[in-house]
Amino acid sequence: MPPDAAAVRAALDRVVHSAAPRPADIETLLGARGEALRTTCKAAEEVRDQCFAEAGRPRAITFSKKVFIPVTNLCRDVCHYCVFVETPARLRRQKKDYYMSPERVIATAVQGAEMGCKEALLTLGDRPEERWPEARAWLDEHGYASTIHYVAELAQMILDRTGMLPHANPGVMSIDEMRLLREVSPSLGMMLETTSVRLWEERGMPHFGSPDKNPAVRLRALLDAGALGIPFTTGMLIGIGETLAERAETILTLRDLHLRYGNLQEIIVQNFLPKTGTALGRAARPSIEEHLATIATARLVLGAGMHIQAPPNLSDKGHLVGLIAAGIDDWGGISPLTADHINPERPWPQLSELARLTESLGFELRERLTVYPEYARDPWVRPSLRRQVTSLADEHGLARRSNPAAASAGSTSAALPRTSERASSGVSSQILDALLLARTEPGALSRQELECLLRATGEHLDQLCSIADDARRYSVGECITFVRNHAISLDRNPIQPHELGDLAAELHARGVTELCLQGLPPGGASLATALEFVTHARASAPGLHLHAFRPTDVFRMSESSDRTPAFIYAALRDAGVRTVTGTGVKLLDEDWRRDHAPDDLPVPLWLRTLRSAHELGLVSTSVLVASASQSSRSVVQHLVHLRDLQRALPGFTEFIPMPLPRGIGGIVNGRSRMDETRALVALSRIVLSGEIPHIQVAWPRIPREFVLPLLQSGADDIGGTLESADGEPRAPGPSFDRISLPDLAKRIGRPTRQRTTSYSHPTVSSGAG
Repeated sequence: MPPDAAAVRAALDRVVHSAAPRPADIETLLGARGEALRTTCKAAEEVRDQCFAEAGRPRAITFSKKVFIPVTNLCRDVCHYCVFVETPARLRRQKKDYYMSPERVIATAVQGAEMGCKEALLTLGDRPEERWPEARAWLDEHGYASTIHYVAELAQMILDRTGMLPHANPGVMSIDEMRLLREVSPSLGMMLETTSVRLWEERGMPHFGSPDKNPAVRLRALLDAGALGIPFTTGMLIGIGETLAERAETILTLRDLHLRYGNLQEIIVQNFLPKTGTALGRAARPSIEEHLATIATARLVLGAGMHIQAPPNLSDKGHLVGLIAAGIDDWGGISPLTADHINPERPWPQLSELARLTESLGFELRERLTVYPEYARDPWVRPSLRRQVTSLADEHGLARRSNPAAASAGSTSAALPRTSERASSGVSSQILDALLLARTEPGALSRQELECLLRATGEHLDQLCSIADDARRYSVGECITFVRNHAISLDRNPIQPHELGDLAAELHARGVTELCLQGLPPGGASLATALEFVTHARASAPGLHLHAFRPTDVFRMSESSDRTPAFIYAALRDAGVRTVTGTGVKLLDEDWRRDHAPDDLPVPLWLRTLRSAHELGLVSTSVLVASASQSSRSVVQHLVHLRDLQRALPGFTEFIPMPLPRGIGGIVNGRSRMDETRALVALSRIVLSGEIPHIQVAWPRIPREFVLPLLQSGADDIGGTLESADGEPRAPGPSFDRISLPDLAKRIGRPTRQRTTSYSHPTVSSGAG
């Protein structure tokens, strides 16, 4: 039972005014709920706000713009909640390397630097070579004494080639290993997680059988880091079976460590999330009140000067305001390029959305470096790293608003030997050169090289798909996503607005989260007609996401009402449309459209119309519809055009390469329909990765046996399930069998996740209906 309000107030008074808080008082605050929790959070918020005034720092909640580099998924530990770790056998089945190659690491880092990232997070399992002979053999073959030595070399390469700051998080380190890494990594990290010996010693507990999760071992590493004066990131993981007393002990231990050495630059208060397929997969996640109480208590015990972080992607969007109110001052690392490989089912929030939320509470969202301002100077920064840190820091020690790392990234291609230097000239040499560049520096590929890749066949096509799948893995992670939706074409279904409202309510009750509308009723191409449909659907099912209307539809409404497309989109948005469709164009080539799709909207007009939606904050899908009349040049031109549009004005959430119809010849004579589609999906990932994050399998247009190969060629999303309602009208074509999708995905070692239209987590349970 939670402590009463009087007990919480008494404990709060003692903790705030005591130089040595009592464990029992900390435990009381951790148990606060309801009004008592609000009182605790208010006190924590006041303590947090002291740091801004005392340090003369901007009133800001910080984050670090990073790339996430999973050096290896091998580990000697067996934590019962982890999905990051793999075995050598599973990696072989999934055709993955035991370790990321230096070329792959640098390619990822360069791309991140070009996108404005200043931190390269190097994360991996603990000492895999001490458990797995395959890891030891790989290190021996490549000339490394240990995994830590390999990490040190990668960090040096990242510094030299990109100017980004590495943050190494390799698990438990010896004091000599820390001495090695601190010369190439301004800060180091390792989660303490918990001081509970019980969770490590007892069979069935989450850390049983994991030698590196012995609290004594982890505390020894933290003490060594303090003795060396290394800026260190650590934290606690709550909800894995620890008691409130054990949680209180963990907070006090962190406090004592910091008082002794002063090197703990931040404490992460991370909430456990159960992962499907793990031993704790059915365990309950800690409640939001439990999480807030832990953050607030940590703030009160650790004081105004400690930076406290709660990763925003691990909490539901509606709870983020509470995290700030509980006393955090940092959101942690957020990547515009790579997935959260530890929590692959939890996508990063959009920085623009996070900025709006943060600013609504009176704070600025500011980028920091991997080292916090207090540590971005002597004596904390090693002489070998001072120049790099200084070049990226502003007058407050936060990240410069300009990005020297992007400029220093430059081009890595000069250091990469072209195949033509090693082999005879010819077509084979050209494709090998292009494949090498696709793996190491995809942004440097010329249009001619992209065309060469699109025409790949046989073994070269297999290599292309493997490269694209690697790019997918590092940019969006392993999850195969889908959205439960229903699609209806108003120009093909004789449905009235009130009937659409009834349908929307029924769909929402069954767990469908998206209603896709396109087309306009015959004779009803007016804004008023469209608004009538939107209004009825929105009123009947407020929680159902409306994904509606193509640029062609909006242009027709614009003509009939003598209003601009921007006016039409604004009216639709205000009525309840949340995202719009980017269909209605097959290829961004006006000459091709005039000859082969004359009924489509002219390409310049389509682009102007859709751009007006993006300018209003309405995001859309993007497509390419493959045709026998298209050339490799025109397809590459389409992809590059989309990439450039996204760079200029981000607005596309996904790209859907629509495959060739059955029986139609493709770009390469004699190449199978499957291989034509694989090549298109793979090249789409390589060209668009880092700009348009998601590549969708257009499953209604392909045989079922195509789905898995395309998901292994760079695609990460199934799209909409196109579920039928109980009555008419029905969704066009068959529904996707979402129930069997997890079993299908297991065949390629991938998890699945239901998403919303905008790729966040749905508020409706995926099991509904």
